[in-house]
Amino acid sequence: MKNHLPRLAFAGALAALSLAFAAPASALPVNQATTPAKEGGTQFTTTISDLPLMPGLKTVGDQDVLFDTAQGRIAETTAQGAVTPAAVDHFYDRSLPQLGWKAAGAHRWRRGKEQLSIATSASGDDLTVVKFSVEPIAGRK
Repeated sequence: MKNHLPRLAFAGALAALSLAFAAPASALPVNQATTPAKEGGTQFTTTISDLPLMPGLKTVGDQDVLFDTAQGRIAETTAQGAVTPAAVDHFYDRSLPQLGWKAAGAHRWRRGKEQLSIATSASGDDLTVVKFSVEPIAGRK
């Protein structure tokens, strides 16, 4: 029987982070491509199903990419919202280690045979656009 305690602890930690980074919802031209809220109300992106979506961000579905290759998955998803790039960095710096990701430089993370990149940019109307990319680590088999 699997031990679900680490998952429950993670869900609780994300719920606490969600409260700290809650942002007002806005009418954004976005796709609701997120999985239903998991324990603690945390949503995960559909394209990168093990990536939590920071409260205040909504995915932009027409920019999603997902390929499964012999070396691993290649996935990209974009989200936007009325949050600051610093808040995005803080949320993922605290959340990703709980999912097994290890920092590998500025805005880069590694877990197993994959690497995750997170790029933020300012958009009009005080929106921040966040692009998430997962790909196999070159040279790892």
